[in-house]
Amino acid sequence: VDQSEQMAGLSLDPGYKEFICHFYVSAVANILTEWALKREGWDRDSIIRYLTTTIRGSILGISQLSSLSADHT
Repeated sequence: VDQSEQMAGLSLDPGYKEFICHFYVSAVANILTEWALKREGWDRDSIIRYLTTTIRGSILGISQLSSLSADHT
C-alpha cells in the first residue's frame, strides 16, 4: 500500500490506510490459502500479477476520491 500510495503521489488518511491494509491482508490470505489447498486455478506468477495489479489499481483509483487523502481531511 505504501509503494502504491507513493506511485500515485498520494498521502492517504492513516485510518483509511489501516483499513485498506487489513482488507487486503484478509483477501490475500484467503486467496493464497485456497490456492495452497486446491493447487488449481492460477499459477504462482498469475496470482502475483493479479494481486499487484489489483492493489496498485485500487490505490490509483483512490486518487480520484479526494476525501480519502490525508491532505483533505
